[in-house]
Amino acid sequence: MKIWQLKSSTDDYETFQLLNYEEDKKYFKTSFHSTVSFSDSWTPKFIEVTDEGKSSDYPIFWGKSGVQIISEKAKNVLEPIVGDNIEFLPLLHKQTHTKKILCYACFKGVGST
Repeated sequence: MKIWQLKSSTDDYETFQLLNYEEDKKYFKTSFHSTVSFSDSWTPKFIEVTDEGKSSDYPIFWGKSGVQIISEKAKNVLEPIVGDNIEFLPLLHKQTHTKKILCYACFKGVGST
């Protein structure tokens, strides 16, 4: 069994939240506690900076416990390690349209090693 723990700090770093929280919160209520893949039906959600600061590959995302966001760079590093145990879904920064990646554990019947 492999277990990963990611940690981040809010000290002097940007933090994010959903731009259209009332509209998009339905996707974050219970959707990510599932074995169902979202990649075919997911449309990118817009996010905004809530606290200005330095850019990070693993920023804080206010909105849903257990759901993390990472940079495209971090995704490229993590994807070969975590394989299809994690599903990566795009989020877009409202001003720069810079892509951040929503990642969550998607246990699709994959055996642990």
